[in-house]
Amino acid sequence: MVTTQLLCLEDGARVRELGANLGMGYHRSLLLRYLDTFPRPAGVPEWPALLPDPTAADIDAAIAEESNARDAAAKPVGDALLRDYERRRTQNKGAGAARLVGTTCQACHLTIPSTEAERIRRAAGNEVAYCDNCSAILVP
Repeated sequence: MVTTQLLCLEDGARVRELGANLGMGYHRSLLLRYLDTFPRPAGVPEWPALLPDPTAADIDAAIAEESNARDAAAKPVGDALLRDYERRRTQNKGAGAARLVGTTCQACHLTIPSTEAERIRRAAGNEVAYCDNCSAILVP
């Protein structure tokens, strides 16, 4: 498993400041050196010796890109369902909706009754279903 840095703070300015000064470029460079120990497939470029750290502008650009992608994905969703999702996302600290895998909600990782899971799968997204445990919207 490979893990990189993750920052999650309420103060966006502080996150940008920390993100631009964490030495992530050095960390990613070490990761790429490790990956270079494996045979290189055709077409994979040579990595630079040291990747530069992201700037605050780079971080803002990445946030804007993700925000635009989210807005585009939310566009076909009805206003009422989107408000419901946002409310549940706030209540659940980030998990407004979750996949239903088998009988397990992927937001809280608790199971729902198998008859309920089967009913949700048969509805195939034609009705909104909720987890009985965490109230996230369940996506079959």
